[in-house]
Amino acid sequence: MKQFFLIIIFILYVSLVSAIPISYDVTINGVVSDSPFTLTKNEVRDCENTCTFQVPSFETPENFIFSNYVISNPSEQIKSIKFESTNNLTSITFNDNIALEIVELKEELKIGRLITKTLSPGQNNIVLQLENIGNKDLTEVYIQISGDGVKTTGKSTVDIPVAQSDFVTAIVQITNYNDIDIIIKAYSDDKLLGQTIESIYVPPPEVEEPDLPEIKYVDSKYAEEEINKLWSKLNEHEKEFYSKESQEYVIADLTNNFEEMREEIGNLELGYNTLTKEKFDKEIAIISRNLNDIKTQIDFAKPKKFADTIKENLVLIATGLGVLVSALTALTLAKSHLGSKNNKDILKKGKFNKLPNLAKQNRFSNRLNK
Repeated sequence: MKQFFLIIIFILYVSLVSAIPISYDVTINGVVSDSPFTLTKNEVRDCENTCTFQVPSFETPENFIFSNYVISNPSEQIKSIKFESTNNLTSITFNDNIALEIVELKEELKIGRLITKTLSPGQNNIVLQLENIGNKDLTEVYIQISGDGVKTTGKSTVDIPVAQSDFVTAIVQITNYNDIDIIIKAYSDDKLLGQTIESIYVPPPEVEEPDLPEIKYVDSKYAEEEINKLWSKLNEHEKEFYSKESQEYVIADLTNNFEEMREEIGNLELGYNTLTKEKFDKEIAIISRNLNDIKTQIDFAKPKKFADTIKENLVLIATGLGVLVSALTALTLAKSHLGSKNNKDILKKGKFNKLPNLAKQNRFSNRLNK
């Protein structure tokens, strides 16, 4: 009876652990009639955790003299592979065995934070970013949201490769108000791979109505097309602006304007799913008007005139001449003082320490003149 239960447990284990396909190359090296002979085979096998396979058979000439085997090109699912006789990738044992270990597959999703936490009663679209932090590509990924008065009525599915992320949408119906804790679960092929808890706020209605009108949100395809048009227009304006700026056009600095436009379009791209078509079109119109204003400033930019360049150079020349005149005046005053008879006698006697303080004399003269 005990053996029977052990067999049942083993069968259940085998059914739960699925084998995955792996591959590797085995090369046989030798000599035929004093000439090197090499032959390579690609082996494709199914393995669960650890496996042992015999070296494949090779069709070699009758006078073939065996030298060694070499393993190469193991697939990424293989954690380690080696010959049993040598514990490495080379063996001189004919018909040796190959031992290998498979990388443990890990399926895991990381759930991003809610972008909008204030929702409306009735139907809502909730968009979340999911990241594949495991080592297996995931298919049919979706989210399920539940809570007090919160029920998922629709969902989108995506495929997420390893180390990649993507956005998924869940359509939820909300019948409760105020602060609500919701449970967000992420699935791949209906297998739970991650979950988290978030808090949302649903403002209560001011006037109680028997039937809440269903909110019709803007169509996602239409919204994406309109937003892509805004991005294209912004990129064109920015390219034209920097082109004219590099050509020294007389143009205002629009760098901050471009940053503001990028922020506005980005915010609309993240939150358009919470807007009706009417509100969405209003946002598009506002951003388009701002982009047109930027375009107008770019179009009215004028090339710098030759007269403006001459004027700038004349200012620099005038400033330089002023400095030169001041220096020449100071030099003339110094020579006039040193040219006097008393000063010549002082210079002859070498009494430089008794030269008159010209700066002090000038200040004194100035006070008298005042």
